[in-house]
Amino acid sequence: MEQSTKNVSSNIADRVVERISGAPSCAEPFPYLYLEDVFSSEFYTEMLEQIPSRDAYRRIADTGRAGNAYEQRLILNLKALDALPTAQRQFWQNLAGWFLGSEFASALIGKFHRTLAEAIGKDLRQLHYGAEGMLVKDLDGYQIGPHTDLKSRAISIMFYLPADNRHERHGTSLYIPRDPSFRSDGSRHFEFDAFEKVATMPYKANAMFGFPRTTASFHGVEPIREAGIERDVLLYILRWGD
Repeated sequence: MEQSTKNVSSNIADRVVERISGAPSCAEPFPYLYLEDVFSSEFYTEMLEQIPSRDAYRRIADTGRAGNAYEQRLILNLKALDALPTAQRQFWQNLAGWFLGSEFASALIGKFHRTLAEAIGKDLRQLHYGAEGMLVKDLDGYQIGPHTDLKSRAISIMFYLPADNRHERHGTSLYIPRDPSFRSDGSRHFEFDAFEKVATMPYKANAMFGFPRTTASFHGVEPIREAGIERDVLLYILRWGD
């Protein structure tokens, strides 16, 4: 049974890497990738069935990650699953085994290698990195202004997990500053009116959006005003180490 689980996980990982590696990336307004049908339909259905209930999550404001901001964002780290029911815990632990592993990270670095090398200004082989994964629920009232993420973050990937495409307008949006020369170190989130929205990555079932961090990779989420909504996302973050 254990060997069978490993084989299934390997097949899933291989499919995701193949889909990402073979997909064309976009260059404007900054390098990014948007991809549909990431997982097989069977596995995606299982993912939806295994999404934990809201009470399994913590408000991001209570974790120290965002000060007192963003009370409508709930998170569950993939390395903190002990409180989940057995089936859910095993499912997400099996996924984390490849999701947070070196092969997946290497595939993403290879996909965005040129942009990362330019942004870091160093040979990427000289740098260490670490991956973090979490399940996210964004509730009615959530929004996050245009920002670029901190310099320590290399790549961000969002796997959208809705049951259908009714809420696709609530995807992550891409922005350019009204001052064309403006750049950011990622330490601040800005007001929407200082930027022009270029596009929104549709929040569609079994889709993903990802990008390498640069000083111009401005992204955010427009205010969500929809009672009862749970915007589910599987978030992947690759960080540079020392």
